[in-house]
Amino acid sequence: MALIRPEGTSWVDAGLARRGLSLIGNVQQRTGLAVKNGTTTDEEILYTSNLPTGLLNADGKGLLITVWATTSNSGNNKRVKIYMPVWGTGTVVADTGLFGSAVANNAVLLLVYVFRTGAKSQDVFGYDMSSTGAGGTMYNALSLDSKSGIQFVVVAKNSASLVGDIVLRSVSVALLTEGAVMTAGGVLQ
Repeated sequence: MALIRPEGTSWVDAGLARRGLSLIGNVQQRTGLAVKNGTTTDEEILYTSNLPTGLLNADGKGLLITVWATTSNSGNNKRVKIYMPVWGTGTVVADTGLFGSAVANNAVLLLVYVFRTGAKSQDVFGYDMSSTGAGGTMYNALSLDSKSGIQFVVVAKNSASLVGDIVLRSVSVALLTEGAVMTAGGVLQ
């Protein structure tokens, strides 16, 4: 495994794999987003991941998906969800539930931990939190291809057709591996 820096310079694994270690760090990070939901009361896709294959290539490896969103100052019922691997036919792995005026002008945090338990099995734990307090925790045992099927979609739903009631602000995906060494950034290959 090598880490490719954005400039194209490559660092070698430095023998970490032979010692049972590997690199760890952000695989994908999108900050400064201002993706707003549109004029619909249906679920609307705000973000679709494009993760590289092979991230969960051994049992025990994991991913942490972190999503930050904000809501406007209205009494509309708002909801943010994360589906894996796709919207619609996939599985909801994190869900704020319907919230109304109690979360006006609010920040929302969704966390999803994905741990490989087999070539086609994962334990997935989702959690949501907002300024009104801690939300719910979800557990799903998924049967995706651990090397190539790990993707996710962030959606928003609003009870009124108002643009910008829910705004996606940040999405990051971090690779979690036991005995890992933090990277300086870049893309794992």
